[in-house]
Amino acid sequence: WIETIKEHMPVFDSKRTPTRSMGKVVDNLLMHPDCIRSNHPQVSFCGVGKYAKEILNNHELTPGLGSGSPLQKLYDANAKILLLGVGYGNATALHLPESKLDNVQKHKTGAKILVDNIPTWVEFEEISYDDEDFVLLGEAFEKEHDVQKYQIGNYECRLINMVELCDFASTWFKNNR
Repeated sequence: WIETIKEHMPVFDSKRTPTRSMGKVVDNLLMHPDCIRSNHPQVSFCGVGKYAKEILNNHELTPGLGSGSPLQKLYDANAKILLLGVGYGNATALHLPESKLDNVQKHKTGAKILVDNIPTWVEFEEISYDDEDFVLLGEAFEKEHDVQKYQIGNYECRLINMVELCDFASTWFKNNR
């Protein structure tokens, strides 16, 4: 069945391919007329605003959440992270320092994308990202850093400096994984 699936799999289309389990905020942002979505078939990012195109263009296949990804560009821009009613377990930014560890596990994966305007199944090696310890990492981070917390409706929200969190995570991962 694998070859049949590859043959009939729809091509990733940043304007039409739905997201998987990203929630209402992302689904609604994608409907915004000025929304831009990166070209990654598995871990795309979307955004609106002055720097969205610059941050989202040229999203490399691998590592999808490492150097060459929108996460690295956001880190380089000293971005802030808003955890809107979710905890550190949903902090995708933590995959950036994870991707730079020496001992990361990898797996083969693939997707159908356009290559020279021809639908093509492309295989690539990707990091096997692991968010199981992100909550513990977040608890340790908050013991050492000032995190701005807000209440929006029924939701607790956190505003975090991405550079501080990722730099902390780099050391934390080396000591705790």
